[in-house]
Amino acid sequence: DKPKLDPGSDAVLGILDGKAPLRVEAHWKEDILAVLGIAKAKKVRCVLLGASEAWRCIDEIKEVGAMVVLGPAQRFGGNRLDALRARSDVARLLAEADVPIAFMTAGAVGYRYDCAPLLAALAVSEGLSEADALRALTTGAAKIMGMEKHLGRLATGHRAAVQILTGRPFDPETSVDRMVIGDRVIDVAEGTR
Repeated sequence: DKPKLDPGSDAVLGILDGKAPLRVEAHWKEDILAVLGIAKAKKVRCVLLGASEAWRCIDEIKEVGAMVVLGPAQRFGGNRLDALRARSDVARLLAEADVPIAFMTAGAVGYRYDCAPLLAALAVSEGLSEADALRALTTGAAKIMGMEKHLGRLATGHRAAVQILTGRPFDPETSVDRMVIGDRVIDVAEGTR
């Protein structure tokens, strides 16, 4: 008889075998340090999701080689304990420390699918360089997802959706003029995205 398939066990084995990183949503410094401790003890790759207080433990994040996927530093509509010590410039601080970053498009509170570019623009307004913001949306995101061999940059054999913009990428007045997806060029109506 074949053993029964257990998706949970298979996922854990994938992490322990190094095929996939340990991905954990952790916001408070203490929780981040606990996750990093597990990753270090088990010698597994680690991706921190949310990481509101990552600025408080950058050295520890670097030591483990963890990567960080950031959500919004501040969310509208209510008090959140995980945002008490959040800093709006955490993306800049992590990038300056050479910690790989990306931005969330979904999470426990249900962000919109197009949230990542907005989060990148907000991070630029808080001091993240445009180059680091673009990296977080492209090669950084692909690396964190383990798909850097297929996504994240313009290269032969890579899949891409390219936006042709009317101005600088993170300028609020900039809009998408055209999209190139595969061999299709899509003209986008003025003022829409």
